[in-house]
Amino acid sequence: MSQSNTESTHYQWEWPADRKPTKRVLIKIDKLEKQGEGVFGVKKSPSIASNLPDAMVLQGTIVQSDVPMADQSLVLTFPKIEIVDIAVGDKVALGLIDDGVCICADKLPDSVGTQQEAEWLSHWNCK
Repeated sequence: MSQSNTESTHYQWEWPADRKPTKRVLIKIDKLEKQGEGVFGVKKSPSIASNLPDAMVLQGTIVQSDVPMADQSLVLTFPKIEIVDIAVGDKVALGLIDDGVCICADKLPDSVGTQQEAEWLSHWNCK
């Protein structure tokens, strides 16, 4: 499926702070890269509130969702430590809340087959 004609919704990482996700999605990673630092390393400045440690940018296609979503793909900026050992082609569960925020994520276990993904997502606990 080509994504050149579709606009991806961008989600920003925030730690849960006792919040619960309003949506849970399972995505297949299409692109994964380290976030650019901007001109003169501006995004590395500790004074910028949106600064994430070791930030990564993930682009993925939504393959499962616990609620209907208009989007077919999304982009997430997140700290690398929050989703470890992932690569293009892997599937990742994301806990989303309104206003373009992701508060938790987990890689889909290798033992979960395609036929079990929806059930696994429905039982997945956002940590």
